[in-house]
Order: sequence, then structure tokens, then C-alpha cells
Amino acid sequence: MKSHKRESMFHIQKVQIRELNLSNGCRKLLTLGFAILSIMIMSCNQQFKADGMNTNSQLTLTDSIPANLVCMVNNKYMGEPQIPVKINYIVYYGCCNMCEEQLKNNPETRFAIDPYSQTKVNKAHAYIAISDNDEVLYFENQNHFKKYKNSKQ
Repeated sequence: MKSHKRESMFHIQKVQIRELNLSNGCRKLLTLGFAILSIMIMSCNQQFKADGMNTNSQLTLTDSIPANLVCMVNNKYMGEPQIPVKINYIVYYGCCNMCEEQLKNNPETRFAIDPYSQTKVNKAHAYIAISDNDEVLYFENQNHFKKYKNSKQ
């Protein structure tokens, strides 16, 4: 009887160990998956600041920035050239493959509202500036930017 009991206990321990190993493997796999997902999300939303960037509380004409330094999906200044996405001979920019797909498949990501005139603006053709709180702003033209800047002083 003792022998049978030992065999049963050994069998139970073996099953528990097998389940534990599977559990550890699953935990490792899930942890790796969450780490990769976190990195993707962070890289897509990470914002880089260029040296000498204006951080004062008022907009200035030097706030005009090149379109290729902006992720046009997240509307973030990235401080380095982004991925060009050509759509109907117009070039937009995204920071990652996910943003590239959004630009291609979701036309609304290609447009913004001019904060001065409240009109819809194609981001690829816009005058791009950065506000006092590092928000990317898209203007129909430089004149709208100047008027907006003057209204904020």
C-alpha cells in the first residue's frame, strides 16, 4: 500500500511540475509579449526635443518646423526624420509602421484644423508650428500662423 501511495504522490508531483513548467513558459511568453507591445507603444508616442528648441510661453516665427520631423498621426514633434508615406503624390510622415498604415488607410489622419481660421488643412501642405505647450499646430499658411501668434500675445 505504501508503494502505491508513493507512486500516486510521485505522479501528482510530476503533473504539478509539468503544469508549473507550462505556467512558467506561459508567464515568460506573456511577459515578452507585453514588453514588445510596450516598446511599440512607447516608440510610437515618444517625443524627442531638438537642441535649442523654443520652450518659452509664446509662439515665435522660429517655431516653424519641417514636416518630416513630425509624426502626422500622433501630431508630435519627433526631432528626427520620420518615415515618408506617399499617397497620391503627396508625402506625409509617420513615426512607425502603425502610423504609416493609419496614414494610408484613414484619410482623416492626413488633415487637421487650422487653429486660427478653423478650416480643414492638409497636413502635408500646412505651415507647421509648435505651441507653448509643445503641441503641433497645422496652419493653412504663414499668415494664419502670424495672426494666431499675435492673438496669443
